[in-house]
Amino acid sequence: MPKKTRGLSFEDRIAALPGGGYLFRCQRDGHAEIEECKLKRDALDLRTNHDHEFHSGNRQSAVSQNTKTTLEAACAKFLGYYEELEAASKKDPQTLRYYRQIIGNLLNGLGCHRLLLSVTDDAVRSYVLWRFKTGTTAGSRIVKELKALQKIAAFNRVPLEWSWKDFLVDIQPVVLEKRVHSRKVVMMFIERLDKDAQDYALAQLRTVLRGVELRSLRVRDRDRANKVLHFIKRSKRKKAPAIQRIADDLMQVLDRRCKGKLPEAFIFTCRGRQLKQGTFRKQCLNASKKMPGWWDAKKRKWAKDENGNQIVPIQSLGFVRHHALTAIRAALGIDDAATFAGHGSGQMIEQHYDLDPDKLEAKDRAIAANVKAFPMFAKSESSFGQKSQLA
Repeated sequence: MPKKTRGLSFEDRIAALPGGGYLFRCQRDGHAEIEECKLKRDALDLRTNHDHEFHSGNRQSAVSQNTKTTLEAACAKFLGYYEELEAASKKDPQTLRYYRQIIGNLLNGLGCHRLLLSVTDDAVRSYVLWRFKTGTTAGSRIVKELKALQKIAAFNRVPLEWSWKDFLVDIQPVVLEKRVHSRKVVMMFIERLDKDAQDYALAQLRTVLRGVELRSLRVRDRDRANKVLHFIKRSKRKKAPAIQRIADDLMQVLDRRCKGKLPEAFIFTCRGRQLKQGTFRKQCLNASKKMPGWWDAKKRKWAKDENGNQIVPIQSLGFVRHHALTAIRAALGIDDAATFAGHGSGQMIEQHYDLDPDKLEAKDRAIAANVKAFPMFAKSESSFGQKSQLA
C-alpha cells in the first residue's frame, strides 16, 4: 500500500495510481484511512461503505436541523465565514468579491426566501434559462455559480439531489483550447518585450511565482547572501510565508532593479508605477506583433497559422509560468515540480530556509532544469534584451 499520495489527483477522495489501480483516502473528521483497490468499482463501493459506517449518522442529524434554512440565510452564513477568513488574512479579498457577485445572481434568480432544500433540478433549469436571457455569459459563469450553490448547501449541511454536472448539456459551456507554445517561441517572445516587462517575465520564468506574488515583492524580501526570495505564497485556500531560490541570471536582474531603492520599495514596476494585474497587456500585444509571422502589417490584422486558424495574440505573461513548470516536470518529474512551485503535497510553510535542506536541494535541481530548458539569459546580463539568435 503506498505511503505517499504526492502527485495524485483526487476527485471525491479517489485517485488513479500511475501503475494501475485506484486509491481511496478519507481525512474527514480526523480519519486517516487509505485503501488501495484494483478496480474503480471497488473503490467506489469502499467509499460508499465508509460513508455509511462513519459519516451517515452525523450527516442525517445535521441535515434534519437545516431543512428550513432559506437561501438568503445560507448565503449570509457562508459569506460571514469567508469574511472572517479574509480578516484573518487566510482568504484573498478577490475571493470574497467573487462569491458576493455569484450570490447576488443566485438570490436574484432563485429568490431570497426560497428554502435551500427546495432548490430542485427544475428550479436550477429555470435559473439557467433566466441567466442566459438576462446575461451575456457563454455558459462557463453559470457552471461556476452552480458549483458555488452546491458549496453553500454543503457548508450549511443541506442535501441537494442534483449535481452541477447534470446541467452541462443544458448549459453547454464554451471551453477554450489551451494554447501551447514551444520553448523557442517563449524565449523569442520574452526577448521582444520592453525592459520592465522583460525583467518581470524572467522572474516568472525562473521562480514560477504567481503574478500576485511577484507584484508584491519588495527590496527587503531579497536575501542576496543565501540567494533566496522571501514572499507570501497565495493560493485559493491560504496565505503562508515561503521562499524561492534565485538563479544567477535573475540575481543580476534583481541587483540592477534593487540598486538605490529603499527596503519598502517594490522590485518590479512599470515606468516607476506599481504593477497591477493587467499592466503589461499592451507590452504583450506589441511583442506579439513583433513575432515573425504573427501580424500582417499590410492588412493590419493577425495572420493565420499553417492550419488556417487565426493566430491569437498573447495578452498576459501568465503563460510563462505554465511553460516553465511543464519543462521542469518533463525533466525531473512531478514531485520536484510541485516542490519548486509549492503545489499539492509539496506545500509547506517555509519560514526558515535552513530547516529543510532536502527541499532546497529539490529547488536547486528545478532551477538547473529551468535554465537548461530556457538558456536565453543564463550566461550573463550583458546579452539580456539583445537580439535573439533564435529569430
